[in-house]
Amino acid sequence: MTGTDSIVAVHRVLQRLYPRRFRDDYGDDMVSLLRDQLRDEPAWRVCAGALLDLAVTIPVRHLEVHMPATRTPAMVLVASFVAASAVFAFVEGLLGVTVAALGAALAMLIWRRERPARAQRALAGRWWKLLACGAVLLAIVIGATTATGELSEPAWAAAALALLAAVTLLGTGVVLGLVRLADRRRATSVAT
Repeated sequence: MTGTDSIVAVHRVLQRLYPRRFRDDYGDDMVSLLRDQLRDEPAWRVCAGALLDLAVTIPVRHLEVHMPATRTPAMVLVASFVAASAVFAFVEGLLGVTVAALGAALAMLIWRRERPARAQRALAGRWWKLLACGAVLLAIVIGATTATGELSEPAWAAAALALLAAVTLLGTGVVLGLVRLADRRRATSVAT
């Protein structure tokens, strides 16, 4: 077995992580593309690109199975941020921050890859609304917990969920604002 055959064999095994229907429809084409790339490019570059592609597309394809047909890339972005925030809420310390940051970075990568090329990015245009809602919700949570003092268990759970929602809204607003800023800079550099 040559190096190319072993890389293709490993890729076929990793393809089993995709949903069955996606594998049946695109599995052979993906292997054919991988073989072509291995013939034309260095193996390390092809392997790195294939692993990145698998890491990005496998979660998206599994989300598609459970999402309505009107899925938008913004929905994937928000769902990924909620998941990253939930991980941060349950994993404490530096590890939680690292996992949440990696989750947010993966969410941005998925969103950038999955959005339509000529989309108007309506959600990115309303980034400030998400930021404002997150700030208001955060202020309400801080004000309510400060005014009431010690919280009962159900009230603490509600405050934790509200805090998680506020942080998610703030994070999504900041990221979409940065995306909007980058798109404007790109548009002005193309115009000049």
